[in-house]
Amino acid sequence: SGEVPAWLGGLAALQHLDLSDNALTGDLPDSLGDLKDLSYLSLSKNRLAGSVPEAMSGCTRLAELHLRGNQLSGSIPDAMFDVGLETLDMSSNALTGVLPSGSTRLAETLQWLDLSGNQLTGGIPAEMALFFNLRYLNLSRNDLRTQLPPELGLLRNLTVLDLRSSGLYGPVPGDLCESGSLAVLQLDGNSLAGPIPDNIGKCSSLYLLEHGAQQSDGTDTGGHGGAEEAGDSTAGG
Repeated sequence: SGEVPAWLGGLAALQHLDLSDNALTGDLPDSLGDLKDLSYLSLSKNRLAGSVPEAMSGCTRLAELHLRGNQLSGSIPDAMFDVGLETLDMSSNALTGVLPSGSTRLAETLQWLDLSGNQLTGGIPAEMALFFNLRYLNLSRNDLRTQLPPELGLLRNLTVLDLRSSGLYGPVPGDLCESGSLAVLQLDGNSLAGPIPDNIGKCSSLYLLEHGAQQSDGTDTGGHGGAEEAGDSTAGG
């Protein structure tokens, strides 16, 4: 219990720090940004509050950052999207503001992004289509209020796309499965209109499709409520 001690920032050689599943409270200290060799940081499932300090972008070797299940608020610092992260999990907090567009460096490294269960607004940046190594993208349970960008179909390594209850509206893009790698597509709980495009039915790797009842008229617009299999094969096919 207690707060995350500021003196941790003085452990210059620290590479792995896991303080998850405790009862830590208070703010994240700026001194964490002094850990230049840190590659893994997990503070998930605590009671941390306040904002994510921009100073944490000083962890230039950080590959995995796990802050899931706290009470963090404020916006995500743009500088955090300049670090060469491979995994970023800030789900189940109270973060607000817009999604940072990210940097060229992050586009080359990021493989796992989970920002679900926050209060993010402002849509999905078009630059996200450049995150070619992204395998898992979960922006569900936010208030994005945007149309589903067809550019997401360019993510050739994306296997899981979870956008449930995120304020989406408009049609489902036909080329959403253009890459052929998508295995899980979850879109239920939005205000999407029109049928599920036939092109998605040709996605041979897709084994879980959740479209569900849409909020706009209370009916299922494609007849694909719940989980359905697309094609004859499972993931990896």
